[in-house]
Amino acid sequence: MNHPARQNLQLIPLELQGERWFFQHSPYVYYNEHSIVLKGEHEPMKITHSTFAKLLDFIEQFPHYFVGSNADFPIVGGSILSHDHFQAGRHSFPC
Repeated sequence: MNHPARQNLQLIPLELQGERWFFQHSPYVYYNEHSIVLKGEHEPMKITHSTFAKLLDFIEQFPHYFVGSNADFPIVGGSILSHDHFQAGRHSFPC
């Protein structure tokens, strides 16, 4: 009862830089419309030139969202670094 519901999570397919990715709203509401963008293939997270191209591709498709990667950080909370993904949402962070 004290754990977010997961039985109603839906994956919405999308394409980032010609690759298959999926979008889902997170059961953990850290901010408005907290979402996770997951790569279709199981690959570890890493920051490369391609990462930035994918992030820009995402915001071109969803301009009302922010998106970011927490790869290459030693402590990232609950993120699973063994599967490439991004954090997204509809929130304005303070400057």
